[in-house]
Amino acid sequence: MNLEPLVYSLPSTQTFVHSITDNDDSGVKVVLLPDNLSREMVGRLVRNRLATLRLTVSRLFDPGGASPVSASAKAMNAIWPSPRTLRTVHNLLCCTDLPDILYVHRIGSRQEWTEFIESWAREYRILRNSGNTDIPSLCVIAKLRDFDFILPESNSDLTFHWWWGFPSMLEVRLSCRIASEQFGRDDPATSSWREYVLPGLVGSDIQLAEHMWSGVLDSNDQTMRGLSEYWDRLENRALSDSIDDVIEIVRANRGTYGAGQELPQHLRRLWASGGLIYTREYGLEVHPALLAHRERRTSVEHMLWRGQSELLLPIVNEIRLRVCQDLTEAYGSDWPVKWVPPHSEHDIKEVSRSPLGTELSHVSYLIQNLGMRNDRHDLYQKRFLGELVLMAKTLRNEIAHYNPVSCQDFARLCDERNRVGI
Repeated sequence: MNLEPLVYSLPSTQTFVHSITDNDDSGVKVVLLPDNLSREMVGRLVRNRLATLRLTVSRLFDPGGASPVSASAKAMNAIWPSPRTLRTVHNLLCCTDLPDILYVHRIGSRQEWTEFIESWAREYRILRNSGNTDIPSLCVIAKLRDFDFILPESNSDLTFHWWWGFPSMLEVRLSCRIASEQFGRDDPATSSWREYVLPGLVGSDIQLAEHMWSGVLDSNDQTMRGLSEYWDRLENRALSDSIDDVIEIVRANRGTYGAGQELPQHLRRLWASGGLIYTREYGLEVHPALLAHRERRTSVEHMLWRGQSELLLPIVNEIRLRVCQDLTEAYGSDWPVKWVPPHSEHDIKEVSRSPLGTELSHVSYLIQNLGMRNDRHDLYQKRFLGELVLMAKTLRNEIAHYNPVSCQDFARLCDERNRVGI
């Protein structure tokens, strides 16, 4: 599944990209990415936005072995005043007929490009202050690893834009809904499962969402394998930290971070390596693919469970309420205690207030043991509810004990509910 076309339409992504392209106060803008985010995807988003603006843009996709000044001059079709003109950033920016923006998709040598970026920002301000307003700005797409994790100092003319903290879980869920409606291949139960469970698992990692689009429907064992395979696919997945250390770092840095906010120094390498995700809903977390790769099954299952619980509990409770209402209409409000009362005093008090307060366990007991085993019992006519109530009770108990369930179990519940008509 390709979710990239939907990414740009998300509010948080638009806000981030616009903050890069629509603010011309800064001479140099560097978009920083972690290893697990596609440079190509982000580059397309930025270039597409630039194309909508009334600006001229030159593109430098790969400098190769050329120096930053030479590669940039070639990309911008710069005409040097003379062959003897020193190839410096200052002289480059003083050339005529330059574009409004130079877009750099990939940098070369860290030291050379760091000096080049700093020099561009410095000369940009000097020339602007001298009254020259036709100075091109520089937009760079880079992995933090490209800088060997050592960034130049930011200032008003050199800004860093960190791709992290977005999209939100809610936005990923919306993307799942839109994608399902556009392609329309799945049944409603499958679409609902993916819409709730996938965002709870992948957080803000859209590429992981694409990778696990089908995998989230599989068993927990297969889901673990799919996540681990994703980690293996990362370009630079080397992470020397032990998983216990990573978990401890995350626990020690729980807090609220803004989307695109500059990361604290002690989190940067871990984020750049793909080891961290952050959403507004769940906060800072260890990346699920890293957890799976390091065989932290319980943590991954928790991420699966939280989406499942949000989906299942309202459905299970609606089934309970409808069955209770059906039994009340058929047998009166005293049916919960009419044949066999609930086991606990608390439950007896609840059903005395309203028969709709009857727990699934008691409903299931009555139908399974009285309605389905005795064709002379009043409940015999309601035996068709037995399988549905048992399924709902079983799933509810699993979720209530923080255990994830399977998509297949959920689908069977939906099928039985449709068959019964509750």
